[in-house]
Amino acid sequence: LLDAHHIIVTTAKIHAVPISEWIVAMMLALAKNLKRHAERQKAHIYHDEERLPSLILEGKTALIIGAGHVGAETGRKLKLAFHMTTLGVNSDGRPLEYFDETHTLEALDALLPRADFVICTSVLVEATRGLIDARRLALMKPTAYLLNPSRGGLIVERDLVEALRTRRIAGAGLDAFEVEPLPADSPLWDLDNVL
Repeated sequence: LLDAHHIIVTTAKIHAVPISEWIVAMMLALAKNLKRHAERQKAHIYHDEERLPSLILEGKTALIIGAGHVGAETGRKLKLAFHMTTLGVNSDGRPLEYFDETHTLEALDALLPRADFVICTSVLVEATRGLIDARRLALMKPTAYLLNPSRGGLIVERDLVEALRTRRIAGAGLDAFEVEPLPADSPLWDLDNVL
């Protein structure tokens, strides 16, 4: 119907709940090493000498870049369910419920070293294209995770691959890529610290 009338949809405010649930699920899967547990199950390994680390979300810090509908709902879930410190980036730095702090994009470099989880829920505009690059990945904690359910162009993918390969960051949960569907030869398929 929209095609027939040549109407272009630029945003839909119906995705906040399912995408924020995806973010929480991905955070838990990464924090609890569920990918490795599934591999052990498939290999029929009950225990081995390697103890898989398990991160507790409570008390950790989440940086949500793009605190619009999806980001705000994610912040609400993380604050209420896990009592996390929530840092938000929005266009004007206005305060938001369930966020401990909100800032404009200019504060991003100072916020990245504080975050245990960096969550990209931003729109893709010229100011956000390639926002997470090698320089900004280097600002993150080596124990931090990057999640992107939003737009592939927010992250410089080759820089992310290198940061993941070298364990510059702990891991990533991705649902958006520079090229979609993700090409079969992308190194992201085979990295053990990527979901």
